[in-house]
Amino acid sequence: MADGAGRAVLEDGRAHRHPGGAGPRGGWLLAVHRDTGRADQAGRAGGPAGRRRAAVHRLGNGHAARAGAAQHRQRPRPADLQPLHGLVGVVAGHRPAGDAQPRALPPPHGRLERGARGRHGMNGVIVVGAGPAGLTAALSLARAGIPVTVLEGENELSRQPRACTFHPATLDLLDDLGVASRLVAEGRVVDRVQWRDRSGIVLAEMGMNRLDGLTKHPFRIHADQASLTRLLLSTLSVYPDVDVRFGTHVDGVAEGGTGIRVRVGHTWTRARYMIAADGAHSTVRSSLGLPFPRSTYPTQALRVFSDSPLDRLLPSLAPLTYVRDVQQSCTLLGLPDHWRIIFKIPCDTHEPLSPANLTLLIRRALPGASEPIRVTGADRFALSRGVLTSYRCGRVLFVGDAAHLTSTVGGLNMNAGIHDAVELGQVIAAVIGGFAQPAALEAWAWRRRSVLLQRVVPRGQTRPAGVREHDSARLAAAMAGLRAIAGDPEATRAYLAQASLLDTVPNSAGRT
Repeated sequence: MADGAGRAVLEDGRAHRHPGGAGPRGGWLLAVHRDTGRADQAGRAGGPAGRRRAAVHRLGNGHAARAGAAQHRQRPRPADLQPLHGLVGVVAGHRPAGDAQPRALPPPHGRLERGARGRHGMNGVIVVGAGPAGLTAALSLARAGIPVTVLEGENELSRQPRACTFHPATLDLLDDLGVASRLVAEGRVVDRVQWRDRSGIVLAEMGMNRLDGLTKHPFRIHADQASLTRLLLSTLSVYPDVDVRFGTHVDGVAEGGTGIRVRVGHTWTRARYMIAADGAHSTVRSSLGLPFPRSTYPTQALRVFSDSPLDRLLPSLAPLTYVRDVQQSCTLLGLPDHWRIIFKIPCDTHEPLSPANLTLLIRRALPGASEPIRVTGADRFALSRGVLTSYRCGRVLFVGDAAHLTSTVGGLNMNAGIHDAVELGQVIAAVIGGFAQPAALEAWAWRRRSVLLQRVVPRGQTRPAGVREHDSARLAAAMAGLRAIAGDPEATRAYLAQASLLDTVPNSAGRT
């Protein structure tokens, strides 16, 4: 990844300039992420990539920016039960001893202003983080007439290449928010999913049209998440009660009886609720003292960018193709202007990401290419998983990477974060509007966490047997199973519906 000055930050911390700035088409780019969780699923607006962030952000000279001006649910508790600090050991109907509030800061001595557009502050919501989950939550609230203030620590939206897969279930939700059609227009439609071996033999293929009748979008879209955040920010600009502030670091959070207070420098901003969407290294989560235990996957991800037309160099290649071979496996994702080749490599691999090493790896995975595949960039990052004990801490609600981390497979974490955000926006609007009790927020937190643990996480851990063990018999059996599914229309429909997260969104079936 590159920092704001167009430099690639390497594992040893040294920065090396490369031509053309960051991105898959900006010349040679090599990077190694030193922090975990920064992967294809990462969901907040980020700053200089590859640098370790502090758990609590520095004091910032926040400046306000109107939205669009920059380019930039454990079981529900009774409504009156306050959560235990850290949300550990809370049982429905039991009030724990000790502090039952999020960690409070001393009374404010600085200037106090009302957030979420002035006089509407105590009926408004503060969203921390302008990534896909944060801006989606803001738009969900704005469309319901709820004033929103978005606080983003960086000076502009992230333009770093991150998650790039938008599933049918997500596109349906974004359609309800009025941005899906533009995202589809900017991205690449994935109408089929393919499995092949290194020699180019297609082992199995499934058409996404099997999802007709289950979704308005029987396809995936490949587009970088930066496309979505830009569209969301542009859409938010038409709402007068939305205020998006870049370069604004949250320095503290305190909860009162009727609202939440957020400190930015010497200024306190008030609102009814806060949504923490500030990423894997959430400042809000840290300031509340919430534990976020993580475990690390046994492999790391190596992501290679290429502007070569792989679908022309490899006959019949689908825009989403899984190369499964005991000698070398990888995943190919076609975007509008480039391809991404994803490898899983052992965590103890420290070979330099040199052009020679990457070219050799690609030749081993794709020997059938009719001409050399040009590499324009590469990065690698550790993969970790972690889930908050609860997505709710009093009046603070967590979404996206701030709430959960999973494997990078299929961009599942980003998509799940968008689902968190859409539903949370609806629930908060219902509570503020008097159509639901505050206990609905606990129900949301329980539900979304259950969906992640029971459905999303298991799918992110699936991988054909035999690939990691280099066991050809096990791999052949796994591929035979996929071929059997592909040959059965109903089985294909069920497989793709699950892979598309259509069973993880409330009332998502039949959204046609």
